[in-house]
Amino acid sequence: MWNIFQQNDKGYEIISSAKDDEYVHQPESSLFDFERAEDDPHLAEIEAKKEKNRASRNTIGIVIALCAGLLYGLQSVVVKQATLEGISITECLLTRSVFQLGVMPLVSLCSMNFFVPKHHHRNVFFICTCYTFASTSVFGAFSLILPDAAVAGRSASRTIISVILTVVTLREAVTALQLCALSIAVLGMVLMGISTTQLNDFYVSNSWRIVGGFFLCFLGGLFRSIGFTRYRQIKEEVSAEAIVFWHALQSCCLNIPVTLIFQNYSIPSIKFLHERCSMI
Repeated sequence: MWNIFQQNDKGYEIISSAKDDEYVHQPESSLFDFERAEDDPHLAEIEAKKEKNRASRNTIGIVIALCAGLLYGLQSVVVKQATLEGISITECLLTRSVFQLGVMPLVSLCSMNFFVPKHHHRNVFFICTCYTFASTSVFGAFSLILPDAAVAGRSASRTIISVILTVVTLREAVTALQLCALSIAVLGMVLMGISTTQLNDFYVSNSWRIVGGFFLCFLGGLFRSIGFTRYRQIKEEVSAEAIVFWHALQSCCLNIPVTLIFQNYSIPSIKFLHERCSMI
């Protein structure tokens, strides 16, 4: 015996019955109307909440991205001034990594999860390695060209490569927000490149610094995009805080031996930090 049900205000009712050897044809719309959100107030409410949460997450994400960009710009200025004072790139990277490791225990108090499932150990190691190469390349660019040009070059390369990897690897469509970010990044890189070559005689007479600096920006954006794309594939199981923690730990493990072998590590003095902050 076959029973066909239809939903109404009181629940579900049998609208047709048939034996096993009988065939009863019902229009598809009458069988599956209850699955459509516009016909079910409860489903419509769920869809509305999803749209609201999606809009809220997008807004929060944009605000976080803007704050990260601001902090990254300040970091580029500080790194540039530090290299002019004789502090090496590895020392700058090591200082940043130690700072990140110091902040992570405070973040852990907010019940953040640093645990990485066993089957994702290789993925996390690959992501952290890409981030380490990206940071080293970008810090090298900071020491060669103007900070604003380095930030613009790194942002442009990362945005372009991220869009390409998103379409090719993740099979996602390009959104209007991504196109807008791509246009702004390319425009910023062009403007900063022009200002670097025309407004500063030092860089005009040392063109290799421009080529090397923007090439390092490209490498930084490339490694960052590869690592970020891989993380998006496992973000449901691995938290962003775990990536930051293990990236900082790996960066320390790589930079400490280099720093001890090639130069003496010197923490920037309070006077130096005060002068740099007053300049900003």
